[in-house]
Amino acid sequence: MLPDFLEFKRHFRLALEHLVTTQAKSGPLLSIMRGGAHYEGSKHLTAGDSTERPYEEAEALFTMANRDIAEGGPEAVLAKAVETGVEMRKQVEKHAMQMFQEAARRGAAGFTMGEGPITPESVLDALEKAEFSFDSAGRHRCAVAIGPGALKAWRECEREIAENPEYAQRRRDIIERKHREWLSRRSAAGLAD
Repeated sequence: MLPDFLEFKRHFRLALEHLVTTQAKSGPLLSIMRGGAHYEGSKHLTAGDSTERPYEEAEALFTMANRDIAEGGPEAVLAKAVETGVEMRKQVEKHAMQMFQEAARRGAAGFTMGEGPITPESVLDALEKAEFSFDSAGRHRCAVAIGPGALKAWRECEREIAENPEYAQRRRDIIERKHREWLSRRSAAGLAD
């Protein structure tokens, strides 16, 4: 009995797609990203964000000459699949970083080293822009996007804020105001205890 070439080809294609997809999602940045997106036409909405953006696809050309396949065998095809996945991952990582930078520019709190020195004033300004949430005991949480090169400077500024009474008071005022705003939003939504 002859092998079912079409069935083999289908399984082979699915295995290659799985390899490329796994490779494309394996970067340190992409492996920790979570979320959902909704697509409609040429636009998409990301979960948690109401901003409509043009839809972009990551794509990479996967072609091999018959001679290369015959000479390299399955190893050559797998190497090409990994190479394609790496190319797609680079595109997706670049797009993700552009989205983060755009979110920071639109009003989220964020820092990169290219924006000048990080000072206690700029840290407090970022906290003004940051979105806060609070647990039932009133402890706060906020998310601030900080580039890897800026983290050390941010921590030094936090220490300086804690040691300077004027900065510490401004930080307490920000947190208290954010807590009142958060309680107001919860109350208005009918979620208050």
